[in-house]
Amino acid sequence: MGKCLQKKFSIILILKKTKIGKTLNTFIARLLKKEVLKRRSVERKYMYMPAFPIQEYEARRAQNFLDMSYEGSIVKFISTAMQVTPFSKEEKEELLNFLDSMS
Repeated sequence: MGKCLQKKFSIILILKKTKIGKTLNTFIARLLKKEVLKRRSVERKYMYMPAFPIQEYEARRAQNFLDMSYEGSIVKFISTAMQVTPFSKEEKEELLNFLDSMS
């Protein structure tokens, strides 16, 4: 393989037809279908890279968690969290300051 400049999070995978390779191929196929990864052919091999920045991934992951667990409601999430472990005065102030900065 010649020299290939890659982005920070790019990954080149060379898979053989082993059980591990097949499992990894299945996993990668699912990530491609969910549009989490992009694939590009480089010298008859595939290069995989994130389809979007890590910040967007984290935001999507958080939204998915809220949707699946709390009907998409951040208020339900916070109220449930506070029932289990009440927020400290500092945490409440930090949350209120954050909410104020969002408006």
